[in-house]
Amino acid sequence: MRVWDVSSLNITPISKSKFTKNIYTNYQSFEFSSSLNQEYDVAEREFTFSSVVKNLNFDNIRLFLNRKEYVQFNGIDTVAVKPIIKKIDNSESIIEYKMYLPYGENEIQLYATKNNETDIYISNEIKINCIDFEKSSKKATLYILNYNPTNYEEKKIAKGYSTQSNKVFCEELLKLKNVVYKNVEITNFNSVEAFNSDSIKNKIVKLSSNFKSYDAIILTFNGYFIEKNKSLAFLSPNSTLKDIELIYIDSIMNFIGQKIKNIGVINNFSLLNAKLENSFIIPDQKMVYDNLKSLIKKYKNFYFFQINNNVDGNPFDIFAKAKNKSADTNNNSIISIDEINSILQPVFSPYFYTNNKDQYFYLLEH
Repeated sequence: MRVWDVSSLNITPISKSKFTKNIYTNYQSFEFSSSLNQEYDVAEREFTFSSVVKNLNFDNIRLFLNRKEYVQFNGIDTVAVKPIIKKIDNSESIIEYKMYLPYGENEIQLYATKNNETDIYISNEIKINCIDFEKSSKKATLYILNYNPTNYEEKKIAKGYSTQSNKVFCEELLKLKNVVYKNVEITNFNSVEAFNSDSIKNKIVKLSSNFKSYDAIILTFNGYFIEKNKSLAFLSPNSTLKDIELIYIDSIMNFIGQKIKNIGVINNFSLLNAKLENSFIIPDQKMVYDNLKSLIKKYKNFYFFQINNNVDGNPFDIFAKAKNKSADTNNNSIISIDEINSILQPVFSPYFYTNNKDQYFYLLEH
């Protein structure tokens, strides 16, 4: 059960009526507590709206969904839904409404009256997006591109590099097949052969020919970055200090294109400790973060985690373990990227950037 705090309400049975424009004339407002998220996603259409209210002798209170009083068919007639009232003490009670939400964006408001309906109170709006995962699971694909070298061939470059397996992480993402996505496709670039520039281009271009706007893509990086001519690049494991091979990130993004609208980037950052010729710059963590951030801003939905690989522990394992009920702090069956960030912060203090912190990452089993 989700309990929300409202400033003041008292509940009695309600009569059926319409939510007309004239109720906005000469009304007072009350607000939900500041701790309540005013806009969020839910995974299930069956929804319980719960609120702690103060007993201040309202004549009645009514629940409105998308500017219409919430009603249900009782087998004979369509009637306004009455709340379930649970008394806490003499000053407060809990009210609950059992609802069935339409898919898509919804607005919930409470409407209360006092003094024979001469005083009107309207709550602020709660915006709830009910995601149709059944629909997405029939057509959308999640693409995962992993840039995770097994090792760097030259010892001076390999020194300080820590390979972090993302096997368990990918296994959790594969479980989203037929649940959130119709398919989950993983492409690994980890061997020396895989880091050939032409090979990377050909694989991504082939994948991108099937991209749809409703698909999603995740890029993971574990390795070194180099900057040359103001362009950020991933250091190929084939490189030596005398023969640097680079995979330019802007080229990868161009191969992906913008047909796909949803992108996530997870970078497990390592700082190269070596001396290179003057045309190459070894960027620090902030430089890499700023550069990657600028490349993903053009997508409709994006998020970006950058973690310092010098910290003990495997961040990909933390991502995998985040798929559990304890991470679902708002009990909506969705693990959002913001909830994942809350788990990562105490351990890794990652750089975190997004245009929608509530977008889903995992869906818990119902």
